[in-house]
Amino acid sequence: MAASKLTSKGQATIPAEMRAVLGVKPGDSLAFSLNDAGEVVVKKAPSLADLSGMIEVAGDRRGLSVDDALEQTRHEIGLHGRHGRS
Repeated sequence: MAASKLTSKGQATIPAEMRAVLGVKPGDSLAFSLNDAGEVVVKKAPSLADLSGMIEVAGDRRGLSVDDALEQTRHEIGLHGRHGRS
């Protein structure tokens, strides 16, 4: 078990061995949650790079900007205008 002191600003240093286990480095984000036993669970929060590839993109949409893909989709389903009104 590793311990850390809480500062007046609510900050604590994550001990080196815990940072190594979590695989975190300066600049990384952490996610905190409570489990059913009321214990704090700390995990490395995913970055945008970690999330890449999680959403499947149809072959005809690959390489399009988000705006272009949305416009193409709206056209295909018959929606036009800023708020999706026909």
